[in-house]
Amino acid sequence: MTPGGLTGGLSAYAKYRTTNGKPTTKQAVAKALKSGRIRAVAGIIDFAKADKDWERRTDPSRRGVPSAGIKLVPPAEPPEEIPDDGPPVANIGDFQKSRASREYWEAEMARLKVERQQGDLVDRIKVEAAWCELVSTVRNQMLLIPDKVAPKAAVLTDVLECRALIDRAVREALGALSEHSPDIA
Repeated sequence: MTPGGLTGGLSAYAKYRTTNGKPTTKQAVAKALKSGRIRAVAGIIDFAKADKDWERRTDPSRRGVPSAGIKLVPPAEPPEEIPDDGPPVANIGDFQKSRASREYWEAEMARLKVERQQGDLVDRIKVEAAWCELVSTVRNQMLLIPDKVAPKAAVLTDVLECRALIDRAVREALGALSEHSPDIA
């Protein structure tokens, strides 16, 4: 026994919780030990500390779910805060905020997946690659214009004919680009 408290094994702790209005099986105590919800030193459980740990480390949505025919009795007073030398455990408010945040982001990811499947959303990397391809094609088409136009322009003496020749070459290059359709989907 520890000073001022009861100690014991799995069965004794399960019986202790059951007699104190918290119906618990030996299997539930074993599961709580295995998951780290409560701790034992050399197989011995400090009942008072284990009760406080159990309350702090239990998912609030799972508390108070009675088994068939068993009535749960609420604690007479709220548990006091004690320093804990174990792993950090979020308080109930943090747990609920964290759970709500997780639910929000799961819903957001599901929405994005649907939009992607419907074709309303495309991958940023694919868009960047398609844009780079388009810019490269525009650059190449524009750089080819002098090579196409120079021999014909050399024999022209009229400014209007020269302008028309350049205009035609630019429009041909832009027309070829307008037919270009990169694969983004």
